[in-house]
Amino acid sequence: MEQDYIKPSRLLIALMDSIEEPVCLIDNHGNYLLNENAEKLKKSGLDIDYLTKQLKINSTKKVCFDGIEYCIEKKDINHGTNSFICKFTKSDDAIYRLTESSKKLKKVLSAF
Repeated sequence: MEQDYIKPSRLLIALMDSIEEPVCLIDNHGNYLLNENAEKLKKSGLDIDYLTKQLKINSTKKVCFDGIEYCIEKKDINHGTNSFICKFTKSDDAIYRLTESSKKLKKVLSAF
């Protein structure tokens, strides 16, 4: 039976909400915990439960939703816990981060 984790730690929720990308924690029992951005995606119609279950551990999958292509990455949190983290990044997000990083580097180098 799928359900939200019952009374998760406020510290854990705060940590998850500090991550900008949509992120969810899931376990083998169908329990899941979503950060705010993942909640928004789920409420807008993305079937996060289905997509994360279909994805194999330590693999990625591209999904197009609402005109945006997302790369879903599923990783094992810790061996023996049977818990996983799934991160949804926009496919062009790497290019955006590289561009921003280059801008910061230029700014730092221009200071010398």
